[in-house]
Amino acid sequence: MPRRRKRKKSAATANANDWESLSAAEKLATFKRNQLAGEAGSFASRFDFPFDDFQQRALAALEGEKSVLVAAPTGSGKTLVGEFALFLALKRGVRAFYTTPIKALSNQKFRDFCAAYGSENVGLLTGDVSVNPAAPLIVMTTEVLRNMLYRRDGRLDDLEFVVLDEVHYLADRYRGPVWEEVILHLDPAVKVIALSATVSNAEEFGQWLRQVRGDVEIVVSEKRPVPLYQHLLVGGRLFDLEVKAAAGKTKLNPALLAETRSSLGQSRRGHHTSLPAAVGELNAKGLLPAIVFIFSRTRCSDGQKQLVAAGIDLTNAQEKRQIQACLDEISENIPAGDVFTLGFDSLFSGLLRGIAVHHAGLLPVVKEAVEKMFAAGLLKVVLATETLALGINMPARSVVIESLRKWDGHEFVMLSAGQYTQLTGRAGRRGIDTLGHGIVVFRPGMDPAMVAALASKRTYPLKSAFSPTYNMAVNLLERGSLAETRDVLRRSFAQFQADRSVVGKAQQAAEKQRIADEIVATKTLECSFGDIYEYVRLKGELEARDARRAQLLAREQARRRSELFSSLKRGDVLAYQDGRRARHGIVMKKSSTRTGEITLTVLADSAKLHEFSSNTLSGGLALVGQMWVKDYSERKPRDRQRLASKLRTALSEGIFTDPDPSAKTRAQTAPVSAKSAIASRKNGVQPLDLRGRELTELSELELTELIASHPVTNCPHLNSHLKQASRWARLERQAARLRRRVDISEGALVDTFDRVVKVLTNLGYLNAQGEVSESGAVLCRIYSEYDLLLAQCVLKNVFAGLTPAQLTAACSAASYEARREETGAPVPSRLKSVVSQIEHLATDLRQLQTKLKAPEIPESSSALVAATYAWAQGKPLSVALEAAPLEAGDFVRAMKQLLDVLRQLEMVASVETSATARKAQKLILRGVVAWSDL
Repeated sequence: MPRRRKRKKSAATANANDWESLSAAEKLATFKRNQLAGEAGSFASRFDFPFDDFQQRALAALEGEKSVLVAAPTGSGKTLVGEFALFLALKRGVRAFYTTPIKALSNQKFRDFCAAYGSENVGLLTGDVSVNPAAPLIVMTTEVLRNMLYRRDGRLDDLEFVVLDEVHYLADRYRGPVWEEVILHLDPAVKVIALSATVSNAEEFGQWLRQVRGDVEIVVSEKRPVPLYQHLLVGGRLFDLEVKAAAGKTKLNPALLAETRSSLGQSRRGHHTSLPAAVGELNAKGLLPAIVFIFSRTRCSDGQKQLVAAGIDLTNAQEKRQIQACLDEISENIPAGDVFTLGFDSLFSGLLRGIAVHHAGLLPVVKEAVEKMFAAGLLKVVLATETLALGINMPARSVVIESLRKWDGHEFVMLSAGQYTQLTGRAGRRGIDTLGHGIVVFRPGMDPAMVAALASKRTYPLKSAFSPTYNMAVNLLERGSLAETRDVLRRSFAQFQADRSVVGKAQQAAEKQRIADEIVATKTLECSFGDIYEYVRLKGELEARDARRAQLLAREQARRRSELFSSLKRGDVLAYQDGRRARHGIVMKKSSTRTGEITLTVLADSAKLHEFSSNTLSGGLALVGQMWVKDYSERKPRDRQRLASKLRTALSEGIFTDPDPSAKTRAQTAPVSAKSAIASRKNGVQPLDLRGRELTELSELELTELIASHPVTNCPHLNSHLKQASRWARLERQAARLRRRVDISEGALVDTFDRVVKVLTNLGYLNAQGEVSESGAVLCRIYSEYDLLLAQCVLKNVFAGLTPAQLTAACSAASYEARREETGAPVPSRLKSVVSQIEHLATDLRQLQTKLKAPEIPESSSALVAATYAWAQGKPLSVALEAAPLEAGDFVRAMKQLLDVLRQLEMVASVETSATARKAQKLILRGVVAWSDL
């Protein structure tokens, strides 16, 4: 992050009369500023600190009419380069856009730039906010710019600079493609300033930018502005992770190793550090302010209460007064009833003591207040989830990571090196701290060497997540033909990376084929009875078909298993295999992830709990009945024993039996393998002539006959020949496999696009020639993960005749994705019909997408329908939250996303529905949803 901007003092002009009055630091700053001439020098004169070398290089390139890629650590001052683009735009009388990945960062940049360049010159555009949209400098989320490009917005006409802050977001699985769309579609004359965290393949990314944007200066800096020291917190004591060794190297701290080794085999209590103890140690060592990353919202809030209960107070009387003034401002702008509902008492109590929480579940106004107070030095400890690491300017002296494992939505996984670097990058405030401190809380069994490796690893490449979507396809086809659109896809960073990997794979394939051909040329595997290579090829083809058949069988079993898992519910009794033993169990819990994997918690007849996954379960599984389990909890050992006993009794009485006793018989009559087929046909078979046909053209019967009748089968040394030929056969297979991968890599993006086009053509959004129809024009204007479903709802008149409140709730059912097992209150009776229509449309879409093997839209949820309907009817926040499976901040964010959907609906729907959408926006834009601190 750039250092805090201060206007120059008069002494800093450093003319000949007062040069001697300057300090050494001021003299150095003045000297470095004087190295920058022209517009860069004019820009540098606004600051009273020297620019780093990488900043000077980037500024010089930008002034020289080049685009720039800057890859540098968090806190190093990359934003300064983006600000120079804004400075140039104002000076030259042109327009500049500054894009960010998240609204919170856009809001923060908007405030900063208003202070620097005047509020009359700066605008803000996010999905739900528009401030001064005609300004020469506009801050926006990247999605907004993508939408403007597709709409051919008039403000693009005099656009000269686009800053893409946090451009490494293009690796994000869900939102990453937007960055590539922007880079590909911006006018060639527009200069792009791409600001990225340090990635190990910055040169590769820069080369792609040069390929699609022209002259791009690649500026990479790996130097942290404030050195980072790594520590482990063990039993309330802080240990350096490494100490100096001979020859200027470092080694693991012996005292730390001695302390942590003693933890093996001990309970957690001796070496675990409680949160109050950790904060006390940091305070005693002078390492506050600190950000403590805790990967759980609940534990963040509980942690704040724990610190308050422990009597920790980190603020003085003056700081308390300043904090109270901020809290009063929040309370004044939120309805009194909502303040009580939101439970601000405990939150504010912690804030007055200098202890804050920061996560996505907080109201945006509270999060922004925490960010402001922390930047002002009023708050000393912030307990935060990892969302704080995403661009928000909140540097601290220390960063504490409470655990190196986090939940990724499916399972607990270790932090990656990139994630660790992103989190600890907040440590060390430039111009304030001489050192930053990255601290990991030790847990028994943790290996300090592993922590050191994680902290020192520098290989975290940027990998494209680009893939065609339905909205992207119709917008591209509105601008060009099918062939031209395919060319655009081939210019993406995803294809660029695929092509680079293709070169390596093609070279490997050629080398393996060369070695295989050499083996043939040397004639070391000659057989006097016939062509041993032909025989090996025939056997290989038949065995490959056996393998493919087995794969198809496994896929079919997986499909049936997935269908079974989807249909199961709590109380269902299952029969399954546990090793060689047949067992029974009761489904006690069912959960699913965003990827569609379903996990069952099953109570076995042995009273043990097992987890069955729809993706990884091996062996058979069958539904054999149901049991009453309402009065039993799988968490209570006594309940498990009682329920397992009832199951065993039912089994002994023959209530639950094997549903498919003939399965074993059928398994024994499965198709014979290639080996057994050859053995059964070896005697008395007449030779079969290939007659120039390819092996793939032959039937399995013909292959079997050719192998059985081949002359080499009469060779007494056949087994020896086959062993010698195994290397040649392996090389042939590997070369063929690599060639297939090359073909797939070269056409993967285009193939996905073609499947998307098939879906759009089938639904009438495109005609047979790939031209956008009237229906397609509707889809062009809907920018959402649920673009296709929302378009279908519009075109099928699902929203027709609804009241504004009903329309709001219906849009929620078509565009809300439940992140967990969120159920919410039941759908109100008045809305059941429209919600049912939406669900049927979604099912039809997924079936079509599955049939055509095209990308599937996410599964929408009706979990928020009742809460949205209550809010749109004007009911208090307490009523809406009672019906919602969300925290207040999540609810506000969901309403703002819904506002964006309603605005788009207003643009594309019928006259009647458009008017209803306009009224619906007013219904939900009230109270805590409407109040936004910019």
